[in-house]
Amino acid sequence: MPRISSRADLPSPTRKQRIGLYGGSFDPVHSGHMHVAKTALKQLKLDQVWWLPSPGNPLKKAPGAYEQRFAAVSRLIAKHPSMVASRVERRSQIRYTIDLVRMAKQYCRQTDLVWIMGSDNLETLDRWKDWAEIVNLLPIAIIARPGHLIGGRRTPLANKFKSARIPQNQAAQLPSLKPPAWTVISNRLNYETSTQKRNASDGS
Repeated sequence: MPRISSRADLPSPTRKQRIGLYGGSFDPVHSGHMHVAKTALKQLKLDQVWWLPSPGNPLKKAPGAYEQRFAAVSRLIAKHPSMVASRVERRSQIRYTIDLVRMAKQYCRQTDLVWIMGSDNLETLDRWKDWAEIVNLLPIAIIARPGHLIGGRRTPLANKFKSARIPQNQAAQLPSLKPPAWTVISNRLNYETSTQKRNASDGS
């Protein structure tokens, strides 16, 4: 497992907290990403959301320059004191989400951690390295995204971990639950996507 290169690479909670881990390429970051983070922050009653930009996604084409993406994330969350960005994936040379999760569990043992993801990621979750282990290590909050509103039905997650799903009205309990535990949160939707932003930028 990759080792953390510096304690500064992960925020240091000063007390027992409820932290949402929000990973992704953020290529580019947009208001839809912020909507996911804000929804998780409110519905899960989190103390913080940690944005963890990935150097690359093995399931997607190579993203844009890392530092540009990280800077864009930092600008987007600058006015939100409950959100922080970390370069831990880049500095610790993390390639897979499972390694990030194992590391976070190791260095944040006194913290209630929960993984945050948009519902669009359900389509490829079963292709993630050791995806079932991820589910067994951290509770997972899935925030509804436009066009991906099946609520987790007919997905490998729902098939394998059906009994671990909790209703949305109990979402605030999720961070403190022993995994596997997951829920789908379907609130107001934000329709902006990274593809739209890339297309708009290419056409400018």
